Amino acid sequence: MTLIAVACYGDHAEIVTDSIQYSRNASVLGHSTKTLAIHHLDSAVVTQGSVEFGIHAKTYLAVAGADCASLDELTDAAPEILRTLWDALQPTEPMATVLIVGWSPRAQAFRTTCFAAEDNFAPRPAGDMFLIPTPWIYRPSDLEWDRVRTSWAEEDDFEKRVGHDPSMLLAKWRSMPALTPPQGAEGWIDLAEVVRLHRALDGLEKVLVAGNLFHTRLGRGCVTTRVVHQFKDQGEEFLKLVQGTSHPIAQALACGCGSGRPYGDCCLMKYHADKPCSCLSGKRFEDCCKVTFAASAEADSSISRAIA
Repeated sequence: MTLIAVACYGDHAEIVTDSIQYSRNASVLGHSTKTLAIHHLDSAVVTQGSVEFGIHAKTYLAVAGADCASLDELTDAAPEILRTLWDALQPTEPMATVLIVGWSPRAQAFRTTCFAAEDNFAPRPAGDMFLIPTPWIYRPSDLEWDRVRTSWAEEDDFEKRVGHDPSMLLAKWRSMPALTPPQGAEGWIDLAEVVRLHRALDGLEKVLVAGNLFHTRLGRGCVTTRVVHQFKDQGEEFLKLVQGTSHPIAQALACGCGSGRPYGDCCLMKYHADKPCSCLSGKRFEDCCKVTFAASAEADSSISRAIA
């Protein structure tokens, strides 16, 4: 999961994404494009989650769009296309989000429709503002709230690990004010940095937000994309970005419990050693992505190389 955001302003729509691509346990980092414009429909497809599925979803919807006369036709056809594709690929990553954004002749306005794997790709109207991940100071979409609620409910030791009742945290998040569409590139940059601060550099329900920030503007007969910002992904900020994940450097960092031991030899093992590895290999974490450090000096050397 990474950053995707869409806002509809009546006469145009704007899409913002970062460029980071990573494996589910953050052990592998890379970059990808998440938006594909369909120019003759004044629209675009945006994907998040499973990289393999996202690449195919953008391609198949663009091909289907070639035979559609409007965004509405493509939106109506999308659920069957996405379900068929999902069944054919059977991706190991269980989450995927697809947004179709553009000019709707039916509504006579720009509209966004969301399709999610856990909904079996049934269409959800996304409203004038859609953002994943959402900072803790704004109300999340129904889709993200359901995802986080499910994730925390399935974690037996959540309250012990975090020190808070998950239901109270969710209720507080749900009561936050709704987001309004940002104005101009600077507004989007400010929002993206808040998302990164709350959800990428903080340890709770971490989602990596990194790389370049791409801004796409959809108008009637005009689509433009440009890079408006580059996140600082080096040095100490990189360590904060991967902290709390299974990335090898994160395992080398000092554990947050204050034991002085590397995270990979302390609480990561305490809570995850016998659980299925988050890379979805099917193996136990201890037998899969666990990094073993011979001594603290070895961990310190790994960190020094990462921030050099």
